[in-house]
Amino acid sequence: MKRQLGKWTSLAVILILLVNLMSPAFAADSKVDVNAYRLGNELDYLIQYILNNTVNDDLTKEELITAAKNGIFETIDQHSHYYDTEGFKGLNASTSGNFGGVGAYVEFKEGFYYITGFTEVSPAGESGLRVGDKVVVVNGKPLEGLPSSEALNNIRGEVGSNARIGITRGNTDRVQYYDMVRELIKSNPITVVLPDENEQLDEDMAYVRITQFNANLLSNMQVTFAELKEAKIHKVIFDLRDNPGGYLDQVLEVLKLLVTNDDLLHVQYKDSAKNFRSDLNTAPFEIAVLVNGNSASASEIFAGAIQDTNSGIIIGDQTYGKGSVQGIFPLTNQEGFKMTIAEYFTPDWHKVDGVGITPDIIVPQTLPMEKLLSDFPMANEQSTIKYLQKNKVVRTIKAQLAYLGYEVDPSSDLYNQELAYVIPQFQRDFRINLTYHLDPETQATLNALTTGNQSYYRYLAKNLYEDDAFARAIEELRK
Repeated sequence: MKRQLGKWTSLAVILILLVNLMSPAFAADSKVDVNAYRLGNELDYLIQYILNNTVNDDLTKEELITAAKNGIFETIDQHSHYYDTEGFKGLNASTSGNFGGVGAYVEFKEGFYYITGFTEVSPAGESGLRVGDKVVVVNGKPLEGLPSSEALNNIRGEVGSNARIGITRGNTDRVQYYDMVRELIKSNPITVVLPDENEQLDEDMAYVRITQFNANLLSNMQVTFAELKEAKIHKVIFDLRDNPGGYLDQVLEVLKLLVTNDDLLHVQYKDSAKNFRSDLNTAPFEIAVLVNGNSASASEIFAGAIQDTNSGIIIGDQTYGKGSVQGIFPLTNQEGFKMTIAEYFTPDWHKVDGVGITPDIIVPQTLPMEKLLSDFPMANEQSTIKYLQKNKVVRTIKAQLAYLGYEVDPSSDLYNQELAYVIPQFQRDFRINLTYHLDPETQATLNALTTGNQSYYRYLAKNLYEDDAFARAIEELRK
C-alpha cells in the first residue's frame, strides 16, 4: 500500500494548487494542469479506497492528505516543507522575530523543554523563572510529547493574554507555577560590545554579534551604526558564528551599508536571474567577519559578499553550505509551505550550496569535548567541600552556577566568599537542605542540571576559554 501511496502523492500538489489558486502565494502566471479536476478526483478516490479497505481503523482522511502534502515537499529537497496551521504560525514567528510571548529561550532535550535564556523584554525572567527550569505545563496543557512547533505555540500567544507556566527545578518533580502576561517580543538579533566593555578591543574597534537575519535586523543595525559612528569606531568585528540565516532582503540591505560600488549577490531562479549591487560610495568600517560550521544561508551571503569584494577578512571555520533561497507561501486554510525557489552565488559566482565559504584565515572555534571535561571534571557527589578549601571541582561548580544564571566567577578553584554567598541561594531555590557547603546533594543537583547538556558545554567553550578567532580578528584589524 505504501508503494501505491508513493505513486499518487505527487497528485496532491495539483489539488492544493487548484483549491488555493487565488492565494497570494502564487504568481499570476502560475500554470495548473488542465486535468487538475480529474487528478483531484483520482486522489480523492485513492484516499477513500484506502479508508474503506485498510485494517488500520485509526487512519483518517485528514491524516492521509497531510501525509501526501508532507511527501511532496520532502521530495523536493531538505529545505522544503509543508506546515500545518500551528507549524506555519511558528515558522512566521521564528523568521520574523516578532511574536506574542513570555520572552524565554527554550531548548528541547530528551522529550522536555528547558529554559536556556531570556530576551531583553521578558515577562518570564521578571516572574522568577530561571535558566535550567524544565517547562512541563502551560495553561493546564502538558508539553511532554508535543511536537516542538505545537509546544512553542503554547508558550507563545496573543499579546496581553495570560500564561500560567508550570516548571520543575533541579532534581525534584514538584511543579512550581508562575503567572505572567504575554508581551510583544521584538527580538533584536544584534549584540554590540564597545572598547570600554572589552579590554581586548582597541579604542577604535567594536564587536557586533548577529544571531539571525530576522525582520528586525536592518532597523536595529541602522541604530547600531549610528552608535558606532558616535563612538568614533572605525573597525568592526562581525560575529556570524552559529547564525542560521534569515531574510534575503535583510542581509542585502545591511551589505549595502558596508560594501562600496560592487556586486553583492547573484540569484538564479528557474527561468530568470537577478543581480544585486551596492552603490555605496565610502565604506564606513574596516571589517573582519567570524564564521563557523553553523553559519548558514544569509550568513554565507554576508561572508561571501565581504570576501569577494575585498571589503574585509573572513576568519573561522568552513561554513555550512546552504546556498539556496526559500520562499514562504501561505495557503487559504492558514496552513503554508516553504519551498526552494532559487540558488544563489557570491559576487564572483562561487557556488555556496553544498560547498560553503572557505575563510581567508582558518581558526577552529570549538574545543574538543575531552578538553572541556578534563578542565571541568564532574563533581564526585561523595564528599563535602567547605569554605576556603581548594579543589579542582570547585571551578566546575562555579561554571555550573554561572551557566544557570548565578553571579559567580569560575576563574579559580577556591571556595571563596563569593561562592559561599551563592551556594545557600542555590540550595534555597532548589529546596536542598541548607548546609552552606558543597555537600553531595548540592553537587548531585548541579550535575543533574548540566551533565550531557550541550548548551552547557557550548557555554564553557564560549565563555571560559580564549576566543582565538576573536583575538585573530583584532590582530588582523590592527595591520
